[in-house]
Amino acid sequence: MPFGLLQANIKTLAGVGAIGLVVGEALILAISSVVSLAGGGGDTLVRGTVIVTAAIYLWLLRTLLRGVATTTGLAAMGGRRLRWRDALAEVRAHADAFLRHQVMFTLVGLPFFALIVGAIPWPALILTLPIQIWLGRIRARRYVATPAIFAENIDYKTAVWRSKLLTAKNVGRLTWIWIDHRLLLIPVAFPLFAFRDKFSMFTGTERWGSIALTVGAVILIVAIGEIVEANTRVLAYFDTRCRREGFDIRVPR
Repeated sequence: MPFGLLQANIKTLAGVGAIGLVVGEALILAISSVVSLAGGGGDTLVRGTVIVTAAIYLWLLRTLLRGVATTTGLAAMGGRRLRWRDALAEVRAHADAFLRHQVMFTLVGLPFFALIVGAIPWPALILTLPIQIWLGRIRARRYVATPAIFAENIDYKTAVWRSKLLTAKNVGRLTWIWIDHRLLLIPVAFPLFAFRDKFSMFTGTERWGSIALTVGAVILIVAIGEIVEANTRVLAYFDTRCRREGFDIRVPR
């Protein structure tokens, strides 16, 4: 169902995602090149610059894509189609509540992400599974907060309260859906990084070529994952409202 909803807005979402990919690739490489020239071109400096710059840009891109995919998804569920300009206008109109939610969403996940990354090498990563499930349950309780902000025109705190109310009986189900999204990125990542390795056979292993291919693959994976998850949240919003509030019942006058 999320992919069906995605197809209804494929031109808008693909256009915004493609622009985000091109801009991100150019911006990250440009900043890294400037820092490399200024700092002597050391591998450690370049690697650190790419990671930090990419992390900041990916947060901004995820925020943009989540807002656009949510607004277009809500419109499609109501039988309308939004152009990218209209979608961005909707995001701007709800920017205060939406950005507050995104910031808190990130801050809650950072400690868990640090624990998971710190568990590498991979055998230790298995031990973090309970932590990941715990984070999934936290995400599940706020799973429909973003659609609620746009659909009901409410502030951040009210949206969180609404999400906890709507998902109260479905936390376990939504937790596994959240985990499924993480697993979905694995089969998406394999062909992209395989293409990068095959392409490097022809281009060589120059540092900037490898960085460009890796950054492009990561941005594309994040964009695909965010668009699919945002559409799933829209569907979950309607589903939970139907379950809790009879939203699909039409009472004649």
